[in-house]
Amino acid sequence: NHNPPITNNCSSSESAMFSRTRIQFILFSLFIYGLVQSKSGAQAMRQEKKKRHLLGGYSNTDTDSLEVIQASKFVVESIREDTTLGQKFSFELPASSEGELQVKVLDAAKQVVAGVNLKMVIAMYAGEQCIGGLSAVVFRDLQGSYHVNTYGKELSCSVIEEKYGNGEEEDE
Repeated sequence: NHNPPITNNCSSSESAMFSRTRIQFILFSLFIYGLVQSKSGAQAMRQEKKKRHLLGGYSNTDTDSLEVIQASKFVVESIREDTTLGQKFSFELPASSEGELQVKVLDAAKQVVAGVNLKMVIAMYAGEQCIGGLSAVVFRDLQGSYHVNTYGKELSCSVIEEKYGNGEEEDE
């Protein structure tokens, strides 16, 4: 039993051209694979970077945290105590004895320094009636004392309503 030898019907130049084409195809495929991998890797890095907060920068914080609520009340009490400061704003705070003033923190961000900076937007209500709002930056030192660094922009009730809603919790 004798098998005939297998012969290549291609000439050596055709064989070389076929090999080059195959090599080019393999290199092109590897190039495309690398390109796709580097794009998905770069995209993953961008997403990871978004997740991380800038070291030393502000990051959003819970508006209902005890720290934020205490700082917002400190802002209001500071305005009440400083009559010249109270004149800076168009809203009038009811006297402590006149009734319950409700303070609602609409937005808050936190920066850890040698203490904590709390940047916040607050709205104030006398009962159900909005009386105004403002932004402020409050510093809480390492001993736990609060200091208002900046009284920011005053917000009208219409801006509060438009941007943040009526300040009430929504039922789901």
